[in-house]
Amino acid sequence: MMEKILTTAEMCEIFDVTDRTLRRWKNEDRCPGCLGKNSWSLFPVLEWWLGCRSYDAPIGVEERIWRRMETKYGDEIFEDYMDWSESEE
Repeated sequence: MMEKILTTAEMCEIFDVTDRTLRRWKNEDRCPGCLGKNSWSLFPVLEWWLGCRSYDAPIGVEERIWRRMETKYGDEIFEDYMDWSESEE
């Protein structure tokens, strides 16, 4: 299983948010996954989003996030996430 390291621009594209929103998630909402300037670990952010943000997201947003990840990283992204998630337990 390979960790997915993304730039801020790539994270914004996946989650369809601005860089300002991503910074707010990190600074105010304690979103994990920031590895430093312009570097993010996708899976901790995704896990946080699914646990903290998906509940108030409009219908269909979660599916669009997964679709964007599949388009960019291939069909195995869901399995990679599940493997990562299991390794974190």
